[in-house]
Amino acid sequence: MRRIEIVLGELERLTRGLCLADLAQETAFTAEAIGFNLGLARNSVSKDLNQLWNDGLAIKSRGRPVYFLHRQALETLLGRQLEESEREVRSVADVLPHEEHYAPDDPFTSLIGYDRSLRDAVEKGRAAVLYPHGLHVLLTGPSGVGKTFFAELMHRFACEQASGAIPPLVYFNCAEYAHNPELLSSHLFGHRQGAFTGANEHKTGLVEQADGGYLLLDEVHRLSYEGQEKLFSILDKGEYRPLGVSSQPRSISVRLICATTEPVGSALLRTFQRRIQVCIDLPGIRQRSVEEQIELIVGFLQRESRK
Repeated sequence: MRRIEIVLGELERLTRGLCLADLAQETAFTAEAIGFNLGLARNSVSKDLNQLWNDGLAIKSRGRPVYFLHRQALETLLGRQLEESEREVRSVADVLPHEEHYAPDDPFTSLIGYDRSLRDAVEKGRAAVLYPHGLHVLLTGPSGVGKTFFAELMHRFACEQASGAIPPLVYFNCAEYAHNPELLSSHLFGHRQGAFTGANEHKTGLVEQADGGYLLLDEVHRLSYEGQEKLFSILDKGEYRPLGVSSQPRSISVRLICATTEPVGSALLRTFQRRIQVCIDLPGIRQRSVEEQIELIVGFLQRESRK
């Protein structure tokens, strides 16, 4: 294989590893960086890159240092053909149609595939946060697809939009108390002293801790039907009662993010499902494109290399 073909292959590999947020941050590649990766002299790589640009296979930036991107890989990322005038640009961010939409401070842009296979999921996640007072969300998908991470990104996005106090995010794994309704109620809603044997002091529940923010219920399918019904008052009226309190219910402003790996119809009450306004299904690795699978693998390796 000729040297110029090796350089072209490396430029394509690097460009395919980018997302739109990277372009917004003007991420591209110099001859020096590519030469370092390949163990080649910078001058030789620079000569090849400029030849590739002359052949219409690469784009480059003006100024010093000169940055390069693989043209076809960039067009795939943008979803459009580049104009001839865009072969040489002032900044790589200039090729973005709406740069502000891909601002790097949007937490969702850290998701591989946020603008491709996860586009629908991201749009729903944003909508659930931006809707007045927020919406309850059910996240579905196989184990390991990133449901908890997606919930954390929703929370970070909510923090970006907040004009006042930062909304909290409280995590609870429903499997811990799935078969003990009394302890489940105590953990979620809190209890007053003497509510049951061993309740020697008042306890604040997770619902109250999440007031003004989000309560993430992981493995929600592990809740018994009785446990699911205990959440109806929050879902319907935004009210709850701590265990042992018989007076007027307390008002609460909390949005539930429920996560499950199970088929929704087989694990959750229909009456529970109807109370969740937004259902977001995250695709498994097999449903991702080959390009995204490669990006995920590269991302895993990069994170491991930094440990």
